[in-house]
Amino acid sequence: MQYTDHSIRTLYDAAGQARQIQAVEKGFISLLADHIDLPFVPMQSL
Repeated sequence: MQYTDHSIRTLYDAAGQARQIQAVEKGFISLLADHIDLPFVPMQSL
């Protein structure tokens, strides 16, 4: 997801499952979720 000054980035493993969710704002990365074990569907909006 991309917004004016920040973005939400989802990192996937080799099987295509989400493993980490990050918020990126002005070059700084904040970890929102890590080691996700369940199937994850990206959010359409906040």
